[in-house]
Amino acid sequence: MIVEEVVADGQSPAGLDQTVRAVIAAAPADAVLTIRLLGAPTPAQLCVFSSAHVRTLAPATMNVEVQLPRAGPWVGKPARGELATAPEAPALELPF
Repeated sequence: MIVEEVVADGQSPAGLDQTVRAVIAAAPADAVLTIRLLGAPTPAQLCVFSSAHVRTLAPATMNVEVQLPRAGPWVGKPARGELATAPEAPALELPF
């Protein structure tokens, strides 16, 4: 398993695309590759990491996982040992 970290800050979407292409090209064709995006990506930068786009870059024999930064309680899966909970809301009470 290969884990590569890519920093979004300060890169244009085209530059980020070139970085992702280089990471995929450097990995063996049968690799299990995780690309971890660091920083605060813009919506245009996130398009580089769409599954459809990544599939066009990687060979069919490669397994590519993309890990995006967490932006809030509803983005991505919870970290190991962390509960996925909704933001605090007052409890509703019904009168009897």
